[in-house]
Amino acid sequence: MPFDTGRSLVRPYVLAHEEHQRSRSEQRHRQQRERRRVLLLALDGLDAGTEWIHGVLVGAGR
Repeated sequence: MPFDTGRSLVRPYVLAHEEHQRSRSEQRHRQQRERRRVLLLALDGLDAGTEWIHGVLVGAGR
């Protein structure tokens, strides 16, 4: 039997890299959802965003 079917044919470092890429992708998606949520709330006049926009401290009372 040329291949042992009980073992993974992929090296662990390849799997680790793929998991890291997946994690980064999920983080980017979470950040995008947060930005969209903040923009939707801003349309209703609610300030729920970050304190910094383009490197400038913004917001009421600051």
